[in-house]
Amino acid sequence: MLDLALNDEPHSVNDNAIWLQLFRFDMINHQLQRLIATKLVNIKLKRKMYRFH
Repeated sequence: MLDLALNDEPHSVNDNAIWLQLFRFDMINHQLQRLIATKLVNIKLKRKMYRFH
């Protein structure tokens, strides 16, 4: 995924491609972190619910 344009394109195009890939990677990372966080919260809530029952 982070195969950052190692070909003979012009430098500016390469730079843009790298920034775009890093940005995309960052967005995906952020979404994953949010998913994991919500799952952890759900697990904690379920545990609390079980304790009350």
